[in-house]
Amino acid sequence: MRKLYEKVRDEFIYGGYLSSLSAPAILLTLSFVLRFPADILSLIVIFSGVHAAYLLNRYHELEVDILTNPKRSKHLKKQRAKLPWKIGLFTIFSLFIILVKCKVTFLIVGILIFLLGAMYSLFFKGLSKKIPLFKNFYAAFLWTLLIPLFLVWEENVSYSMYSVIFFSLFVFFQLFIDTSACDVKDLWSDKRSGLKTLPALLGIKRAILILKILNIISLLILICGCLLRCLSFSVIFLGAFVVLYDLYYLRRCEKNPKDETTYSILIDGGYILWPLVTFLASFPYL
Repeated sequence: MRKLYEKVRDEFIYGGYLSSLSAPAILLTLSFVLRFPADILSLIVIFSGVHAAYLLNRYHELEVDILTNPKRSKHLKKQRAKLPWKIGLFTIFSLFIILVKCKVTFLIVGILIFLLGAMYSLFFKGLSKKIPLFKNFYAAFLWTLLIPLFLVWEENVSYSMYSVIFFSLFVFFQLFIDTSACDVKDLWSDKRSGLKTLPALLGIKRAILILKILNIISLLILICGCLLRCLSFSVIFLGAFVVLYDLYYLRRCEKNPKDETTYSILIDGGYILWPLVTFLASFPYL
């Protein structure tokens, strides 16, 4: 029984399911913020597409990844022959639902986002050696694009564009902080490769300090949205929770830069808590 538990746990964490669940978690949070019922199929499709893209990236960089993520790489190496099949199944599954629902615009926008993601590995990765923080801005930007993609699916929902902008800025800052925090464990390999990440440029302590400041700024974005009456007051609870959560894992990053639990579970898993916190904070207003 214990071996089964460990096998399921490792697949959930190192197989990328926890990381891929971040996307529907963020979008479900958005639906609570904008107060409309999310279509469960849209969340399933986006999860499947994100997971396929995640596995494709891991498959492409499996040999390199072993230097900085040994547990994840060891787990995925055991499934190396199965990875192309998994990528294909998740892709076909998401495409099937999209075609059944006749979401042509969603499909076009989704393909464009997927191509932008693929272009980083194929063409733009070298820019991380020339442009400081390029990788982090690019990754955060791509993930934030899932918000307009989600709203393309939810085409019959009315919402304030300003509300979406404020929430998207908050999400972008959080994604930038998380991707930059993950670079702490990659500091030495990034320095050898010449990648201009925040820890490689400033060192761990100063990088963590910058991320803490950005964390506070992300909360101020939500507060501004509330003061301008673009967001409900309940999002302040989400912002406060996220800020405290980030401060906790950033402290862990600073104390033990090689702790895989911080990067594999705490950073990726934090987003799953967003919808719950937002729902509980919004409950009196529903």
